[in-house]
Amino acid sequence: MNYPREYLWFVERVLREYPQNVDELKRLEEAIVACCHMPLISEVSGGSGADTEPERIFIAKEQNKHYQWLTNRIKKVQAGTTTLDKQEREIIKLALWENLRNHEIAEEMHVNERW
Repeated sequence: MNYPREYLWFVERVLREYPQNVDELKRLEEAIVACCHMPLISEVSGGSGADTEPERIFIAKEQNKHYQWLTNRIKKVQAGTTTLDKQEREIIKLALWENLRNHEIAEEMHVNERW
């Protein structure tokens, strides 16, 4: 298949950003959990505190647009890479996520550099 160059650049950019997106999502989730860990005013003042902490965390994640965007992007990359075979996934990991050069990838995978 012949894809437009811009499309391929976009796919490469999304793949390159994957590790940073995973790290950012983890930090954002930790921040959401920390905020939701604080007791509600109604809980402190003896109110019912209708929402439990897990419910507050779920709602906060659902309402956070950036959290949802990161989650969706990560899921799409994961779904897309599952269609690749093991060697192709390894090449992506080495080239885009570990920033190895072609000769380093060939050496790591024990193949000819011209695969």
